[in-house]
Amino acid sequence: GCAIVARRSPESIFDYGLFLFNIALLALVMIGGGSACRTLSLGGGTGTEASSSQVEAPKVKTTQVVTGKQWMAASDAPWASVTAHQIFSEGGNIVDAAVAASLVGGVEHPQSTGMGGGGFFVFYSVKDKKTYAWDFRERAPGAIRAELFAGKKNASLKGGLAVAVPGLIAGLHQIHSKFGKLKWKQVVEPARKLAADGVLIDSLLASGIQKLTKDREVKDIPDTAFRATFFFKGQGLQEGDLLRQPALAKTFEKIAREGVRGFYEGSVASAIVKSVRVRGGVLSLQDLKKYKVKEVEPIEIHYGNQVLKSMPIPSSGGILLGEMLGMLSQVKGFSNWKPESVLYSHYLLEVMRRAYRDRALYVGDVPLKVSAFFEPDYWKAQVASIEREHASAPESLQVFPLPPPAPPAGLPKSESKQTTHYSFMDAEGNAVATTQTINTVFGSEVIAAGTGILLNNEIDDFAIGSTPNHYGLTASQANQIAPGKTPLSSMTPTLVFEGDRVVGSIGAPGGSQIPTTVLQEYLRFFVHKMSPDEAFALPRLHQQYNDKSLIEPFGGNRSARLKEQLESLGHSFKSEMAWTRISLVMRASDGQLTGIADPRASGQAAGK
Repeated sequence: GCAIVARRSPESIFDYGLFLFNIALLALVMIGGGSACRTLSLGGGTGTEASSSQVEAPKVKTTQVVTGKQWMAASDAPWASVTAHQIFSEGGNIVDAAVAASLVGGVEHPQSTGMGGGGFFVFYSVKDKKTYAWDFRERAPGAIRAELFAGKKNASLKGGLAVAVPGLIAGLHQIHSKFGKLKWKQVVEPARKLAADGVLIDSLLASGIQKLTKDREVKDIPDTAFRATFFFKGQGLQEGDLLRQPALAKTFEKIAREGVRGFYEGSVASAIVKSVRVRGGVLSLQDLKKYKVKEVEPIEIHYGNQVLKSMPIPSSGGILLGEMLGMLSQVKGFSNWKPESVLYSHYLLEVMRRAYRDRALYVGDVPLKVSAFFEPDYWKAQVASIEREHASAPESLQVFPLPPPAPPAGLPKSESKQTTHYSFMDAEGNAVATTQTINTVFGSEVIAAGTGILLNNEIDDFAIGSTPNHYGLTASQANQIAPGKTPLSSMTPTLVFEGDRVVGSIGAPGGSQIPTTVLQEYLRFFVHKMSPDEAFALPRLHQQYNDKSLIEPFGGNRSARLKEQLESLGHSFKSEMAWTRISLVMRASDGQLTGIADPRASGQAAGK
């Protein structure tokens, strides 16, 4: 059941053959089918034309900007974009491509996503003239309770107690059953084949593996199947190593044959439960069997002449994005300010601070009157409390009339950046935005024996008494752990409309920084109409209420200068190197599609 690793070397002809195959396949996607492709250097350098000899796959160090007319995909997982090309070429539709790419992403980047996790999915159907949204996020086991974590350090992060009921397979299967064109087996096959044949480890996965032994020895990682998958002769796998996952390939085979029952019942379900319980968890066969996907109404956000549709509770992303844009709509003259100016950045940080204050006080998997956050009078009151030349202190923020806030539970919380986002659009006008995760890097570090399935640690996204989780967001009683409950999320898969046309699909991984990243890149690309060079040359900002602000170091002198100017207004900053990675697709008025993957990671756009 362990993974098989091949080190690339002049003696390893088979390994080099697969390496060259990887290069050729990605080059085919990038230069074939009449699509145009160019690379961008981080910080807004001049783009250069890419040829097949310039392409290294599946690791891409620079942003790819691809244009086409028939379809477009963008993600931070290059093989996922390759898979979209394959599925469209086989006659599949946008849902087939999104589902297949999602499954492949878990093979390529198991540290971030996979069938042991869950996610959100937003889909606009031209035929139905309707936007659909699904919540297949993980749920708390029926026997879970806060007392189980008392005195157990990191029990919500690693081991069996950290595991919530996975939802990815149930979600993707349900969506495909309703809207897919190809057979289920056909969309599962690329992931099965990649797991069996192997994928070259890219910089993202290699970095995650390296961090596993930052503060411990390999022998101190308890799960034997986990060690056997990501370590070879006592050493962590490295960038360029070929990772084959035969046990995972067999699980894909079973799911392809049996559908959702192949995961939630039978031998795979039994293996999941046994492995979780051996590691101290309480997950049961009944928890798996009764898992239900939730089809939900997306949140609508109106900004200027555009409408954004994003995820509702249990995602805080749609609420945060809507509240931040609502406040900015009440700032006199904001639309005329330059995005690189200190005043623009100051107001961004202040609306972020206020929106995240509301998240901390009110938001969780509980009944909530979302419209209260979307009232213009509420936005005006929030904006009126912002001083033009001074940063606000968290304790000075007013709590405006809303339902009485629940008392904060626990210390500051935060969320992992180990998540994956995929954006898709096609010539007909259909669009998908989907964000998926297993939570922190490598989730619970529990692999269900004999299945290859790496299980999530989403329990850590709940508020558990006074135990802080991995991130930095204050949580209320609304997000306290309870049986069957869904943990609060920041994932923000979003579609952008002008009239009845989808003009954009956007989203990102990045934990608590997801909503603020989507906010800034939405403004840059869809409001200010910046080019990728211009947009990525600007540093991103982040503020989450009761913590110091963040500013990316990637902008060089520009970042340093802006940081100094904001500090002069009273903003304080802390160092943070792990940033989000935006993926988006845009549709121009003439129908041209542009896919953009972030230069901060190894992502790739592909189209035709």
